[in-house]
Amino acid sequence: MGRLLKSTMGHKLRAFVSHSAFDKSFAERVADVLRTAAINPWIDKEQVLVGDDVLEKLGEGLRTMDLLVFILRQGSSRVCSALPPTATM
Repeated sequence: MGRLLKSTMGHKLRAFVSHSAFDKSFAERVADVLRTAAINPWIDKEQVLVGDDVLEKLGEGLRTMDLLVFILRQGSSRVCSALPPTATM
């Protein structure tokens, strides 16, 4: 797995962490684990500030990431359908 995660672009890998509000504390722990693996996590708590356009920030985050980490539980998949079309890859 270590070789899989090495960046060929010469920059630190970035991972977008997608989660529901219910899973926020778990997502924060995942972000901490990613940091210890030298992966820079994008997590809403740190990237979306008061007054920001949330959908715009999510789309920007998705477009600039190397990896996507989805934290899903039964019944949470409907959240993914709320993403803006520009967030699709």
